[in-house]
Amino acid sequence: MSTFDEMFVAPSMLYKEYSLELVTPMALYGATNQGVPELRGSSFRGVLRYWWRALQTEQALKELIDRLQIAQKTLVNQQRVETLYNIETILFGGAGNESITGKSPVRYSWRSNELQTSQHNPRPHRESQEGGNFQREKGQTKLNMFTESQQAILIQSLKKQNDLAGYYDDVLEVLLMLGSLGRRSRRGFGAIQWDGHSFDTVGDYLGRLSKLLNTLGNRAVHHEPAVCLHLPDQKENRPMLKAVWLGSRMEDCHSLLRKIGKTSSDRRDFTQKKTPRPLGDAEPRFASPLWVTVRKIGGGYYPVISELQSEVTRAANEYVRERNVFLQRLGVEL
Repeated sequence: MSTFDEMFVAPSMLYKEYSLELVTPMALYGATNQGVPELRGSSFRGVLRYWWRALQTEQALKELIDRLQIAQKTLVNQQRVETLYNIETILFGGAGNESITGKSPVRYSWRSNELQTSQHNPRPHRESQEGGNFQREKGQTKLNMFTESQQAILIQSLKKQNDLAGYYDDVLEVLLMLGSLGRRSRRGFGAIQWDGHSFDTVGDYLGRLSKLLNTLGNRAVHHEPAVCLHLPDQKENRPMLKAVWLGSRMEDCHSLLRKIGKTSSDRRDFTQKKTPRPLGDAEPRFASPLWVTVRKIGGGYYPVISELQSEVTRAANEYVRERNVFLQRLGVEL
């Protein structure tokens, strides 16, 4: 496990700590040991890059290029995706073109006490209830996961005199509002909540998220009292954030995880003859465009559903109808 104590504390770096609660069990593992959960800074940064790409509308990229003070002429003859890749390389490191390479100016690591683990079924909806106790069905494998309701400290290390310090903070906060980590993270597992996010109502949550997205160049629209945000359509062949919904409240995370799993499984079974399945498929590989995480609001647990549209999603048969059924079963009022 990567810890702050193991890092070289450089005087040229700025350090910022985020105290995070594990809202649901987390199945996050290292590359060589799938049986022992492990918090890894590289895994976190990979998820952060995914959400950063999902936010990069044409307007957001334009505003970011201005902030990076990159001459527009150096990008004008490149394809859009190549431009995106080069900017991502500047922000998070990697091998870009000959003039854009290097290490990321930002790093992430973890500090925590020894986190407790327990066995959980990653598909809890496949467990049957007998006498008030949920029993595992034959053939279902439980995984060793970090147990929910524990605290861990995420540490952001950023080079001093970086004009984008606030930008990194904003992108990270989007992840802390919409994202999750590890296996089955699109179906509620691995949800995390920053202690700076204490929302009394769904409206408070969506209001903060709307303000944050607009700061990053995304024109999010929140029509109160609706429990959703909508963003303009983007004609990109990659996942782009299109909307965010909140479903109905539940009193414990495990009941909600079962509900999320069953909703996903039911829609998958219903659409099994369609190619590709509108809400995700294994062959051909097509990740679900609906990312469901869990957040605590006003003492209850809510499903937060992010729609990540792409050309594949828009071309899939009956996608909108299947999406709406999925949302309604999680308590979204359309």
